[in-house]
Amino acid sequence: MGMVGGGGEAFIGAIHQMAAQLDGKIGLIAGAFSSNAERSKRSGETLGLHPSRVYGDYRTMVIEEAKLPAGERIRPGYSKRAKNHRRVAAGVHQGR
Repeated sequence: MGMVGGGGEAFIGAIHQMAAQLDGKIGLIAGAFSSNAERSKRSGETLGLHPSRVYGDYRTMVIEEAKLPAGERIRPGYSKRAKNHRRVAAGVHQGR
């Protein structure tokens, strides 16, 4: 799972992460946790993510994730319609 926002001290970010991982089938592997690249990087470190999968903004995340092989890149969820359309347009697979 990739996450946009919710880094640092953002309460709702931790709630979304916990909820997504309840069944053990989803793990957080990438994110753009803040519009501030340094804060996003710190959040990624705190969460134990590989530095190459932590981005300074969601646009960069979409572009870079689209370059990865299909089985390794993140797939958009269905609740953030406008951002999902941008992801699909950038070539990030949308699946269930």
